[in-house]
Amino acid sequence: MRLNKRRLRNQDPFKARAGEGHFGPDTPARARPAQISHVRGFQFDQDALTVLPASLVPPSMSDPATARQPAGQTWLAADPHAHIISVEPHRLEAESNGFRLVVEILAWADLDQDSTEDVLLMLSNYIIGGTLRFYHHAGITRLSEAGGLLPIELPEG
Repeated sequence: MRLNKRRLRNQDPFKARAGEGHFGPDTPARARPAQISHVRGFQFDQDALTVLPASLVPPSMSDPATARQPAGQTWLAADPHAHIISVEPHRLEAESNGFRLVVEILAWADLDQDSTEDVLLMLSNYIIGGTLRFYHHAGITRLSEAGGLLPIELPEG
């Protein structure tokens, strides 16, 4: 899946919703406007690690067992030593499991075709004190207003 990140970076992500003319031609092919949203207005704050799902935590280089986190667990529960370096409403920089991560909100859309709005994230992972780095997209959603954030499987496209 490829997304024109440079094009979205200069836009207010709250306006970058499927069907509103803010996506480029390389938007995930199956993204569409959502019928229901429980993530509208979602943004990062100082408590972000207590609500983001553990699936966003990078695997520990010293403990490969951390690669699979229990479902329903939050980032901070999976890595109690994680901490935020800087936070903006649409960008979070944190340290976790020996990595420095930058998590950016790219867009809101129904990414998995369940009629519920999801949040598309870009994760940039940089190992602290080394040269390893990797990048990937992730999707999160919420099934009710009071529910926790859950990871979603992004469709191939």
